[in-house]
Amino acid sequence: MEPESKPGSANMDEETYIPEVMQALYLPTGSYDKAAPPPPDRLIYKTDFSVPQPGPAEYLIKVQTAALSPDELSWGSTLDAAAQRDAIIARDFCGTVITTPIEDERKRGGPKFKIGDQVMGVVTDVTGRDGAAADFVLATEDELAFKPRNVTAAEAATIPLPALTAWQALFRHGGLDPEGTSRSKSSNQLRVLITAAWDHFIGMQALQLLRSRSLFPNGVWVCATCASARNAEALRSNLGADAAVDKPDIAESFRSHGWAPVDIVLDCVGGWETLKRLHPTAVVRDKGVVVSFSNPAPEAVMKEVMGKCGPRTKFLSVEPDGKALERISELVKKEELQGGVNKVIDLFDGRTAMARVAEKAGIGRVVVRANAG
Repeated sequence: MEPESKPGSANMDEETYIPEVMQALYLPTGSYDKAAPPPPDRLIYKTDFSVPQPGPAEYLIKVQTAALSPDELSWGSTLDAAAQRDAIIARDFCGTVITTPIEDERKRGGPKFKIGDQVMGVVTDVTGRDGAAADFVLATEDELAFKPRNVTAAEAATIPLPALTAWQALFRHGGLDPEGTSRSKSSNQLRVLITAAWDHFIGMQALQLLRSRSLFPNGVWVCATCASARNAEALRSNLGADAAVDKPDIAESFRSHGWAPVDIVLDCVGGWETLKRLHPTAVVRDKGVVVSFSNPAPEAVMKEVMGKCGPRTKFLSVEPDGKALERISELVKKEELQGGVNKVIDLFDGRTAMARVAEKAGIGRVVVRANAG
């Protein structure tokens, strides 16, 4: 993607004022039970949170918008962080580069992202760093991409984490090559099953990636599962699924419709019972792969599944990948991938925003606005 950036500059713009404190939405320090996550009203908003200090390889980003996730307060990384300190939430964001990494001053051409560039990104690990529900956030080069100009800051913030999760599920854990799929002349059409695609934004992003002609010019047969006949029709008519299953017995649905088993299963649900339903040969072919990104996958479940289903079951934890984020940004620019905004709420009303996420009212993601664009 052609950089939409300003001319190179020093590590910090001398005219940019960086305050010592900022507004932030955080989970206060405490001991939390992962089996019974804290409710939204445990979150605290304050205006005197210390502005983070970037390390040698980190950018300081002034946050415009940050997107909240349904599992925000149940992620092990969030609760582990809150056990040690007040932990700012939200991993996806859109904002403006304020300072660049000190170590990049010695690089030929300087940092990839320049001061003043608009970027979207994801904090891949919140155990050691804070999230983006604040005025400022830290990120590395591999966690950023240029914000496409054809989307708003709110929509841009909804994309990075779910799209990167779906991307890595397909191209890292699913064994596909993004360059190979775009050039493939094979007559064998790839077949993919996505569980709970309507209820999980990751599933919706995965469906869009699979429908991208840039990535899959030969097309992909996609089946998605959901909870109702109404959602099944929406998956087919609105999101382009070839087939949809709204019954719990997935194998029986495949057999009764005469569908051939799939090559890859992207599992948004997780848990032993769900994974058990995905492994019959009627659902996934021999040597096919089941990739689960349900968070968190209990250790006992992982051991049981791996013991009974073998190495074709993989559990995904998102890793920094700047090249993938750049490709995702390009797909957004081509309008082959879209985000989805449920509602934009100001950061100071963050509890209300998180409560709306918990209600699961409507499609799209709830976004908090930290600074005006």
